[in-house]
Amino acid sequence: MHVPEPMRALKNMYQRLKVGGKLAFQEAVWSITPRAHSKVFLKQYKDAVNKLVERKGVNYNIGDSVSEMSRRLPNSRVESNVVENKFTVKQYRQLALVRLDEIGKSLISTGLINIATLLN
Repeated sequence: MHVPEPMRALKNMYQRLKVGGKLAFQEAVWSITPRAHSKVFLKQYKDAVNKLVERKGVNYNIGDSVSEMSRRLPNSRVESNVVENKFTVKQYRQLALVRLDEIGKSLISTGLINIATLLN
């Protein structure tokens, strides 16, 4: 999710595997959050973060497409599992607030979210 050219990175890793080697990875899937919780704060936060990282050229929702990307590699055998965390609204909110230490200033300075939304 933090790589500007994920397909290129995936090809690079795949090419370096030994014969019979396996490549395993885990990626988050933002698309589950709105279905799980319809709270306005969470939707606004998710949308703002996605817009911010798109400006940086990365995709925080790459988990939705990484299996298909893997299938495009020659002779690959893809096994994919989706695990949904059963977080409460309070737990999602706590995770979002923890992340604000890292990206909060960027979200606010770019106008993608306002401080009032974050504090509600």
